[in-house]
Amino acid sequence: DNGTRVSALSMHDADQSRELEIPINDAKGSRTRFVWYCTCAGARSTHFLYDFAGSARAHSVVRLLRRPYCVWIHGYEVWGHERLRPDYVAAVRRAALVLANSHTTLERAEKVLGRLPQAKVCWLGTESDELVQSRETGPPAVMFLGRSDDLFAKGQDILIEVWPKVVSAVPDATLVFVGGGGSLDRLRRLAGASAAAARIRILGFQSQMEVDQQFSRATVFVLLSYVEGFGLVLIEAMRHGVPVLASTEDASCEINVDGQTGFNVSRHDTKGIVDRLVLMLRDDGLSRRMGDAGRLRWRNHFRYSAFQARFTKTIGPWLEA
Repeated sequence: DNGTRVSALSMHDADQSRELEIPINDAKGSRTRFVWYCTCAGARSTHFLYDFAGSARAHSVVRLLRRPYCVWIHGYEVWGHERLRPDYVAAVRRAALVLANSHTTLERAEKVLGRLPQAKVCWLGTESDELVQSRETGPPAVMFLGRSDDLFAKGQDILIEVWPKVVSAVPDATLVFVGGGGSLDRLRRLAGASAAAARIRILGFQSQMEVDQQFSRATVFVLLSYVEGFGLVLIEAMRHGVPVLASTEDASCEINVDGQTGFNVSRHDTKGIVDRLVLMLRDDGLSRRMGDAGRLRWRNHFRYSAFQARFTKTIGPWLEA
């Protein structure tokens, strides 16, 4: 609206970004080509915005042209390691503006990187303002959505471990895992060995339409992670009106309001996890009230237009300086 022209450089997956309706140069997975594109862009661009610290390393050449840049920090890539890679540290510290996706990310990043006076917090949002259908009436179900990697950092193993205790209190409850990943077979083995295996479903990768259908059937959404710098999947659950059970070990508890849009509990508190799951699965009125509160929180803070306004307000002064 203010006459700013925008173009994009993609390391890969440019086809998935065509909906942005801006010119995109695709490096097709080549780091050398990506750095070259950034260098060429420096001749015609006044500002650069990198989506994470790894991409911002390409600016080591562009900065010779004295082009300021902004970089997003999203969480574990900047605070999940005791000794962060020096090139990541330099990419963040040299930025004219650092955008942190949560207060948790910024606080933990500064413990690793040192003080970042140029950093500002800008919560993320969903890709649209579109409301989705309300939750369907049906048997109680707990939904997990995420990739299964070697660490099970999002709590998949914890959920399977506690599930027999949940089923003993709510016999018709089902635990549904949605999402792919390299450790999906390991997840299936763990589920198959559970005493409550008959009440666990592992769906693997699903289309967006199928994911929406699972949200509509879910009574509770669970993400017991220690690696979330924000947790986009949490606000998707809120958008669908599904209450959230999240951990207290990462930024999830900054997004999910304990006792209002769901509950936050330590990954190590097995009894607390079981008790809260059973409470929400048994008390449909409570879970629906929490789901409604989550949808309101999404509407006020996390829909796309809310993010757009927040982002514009945050980045505007930097562009105009």
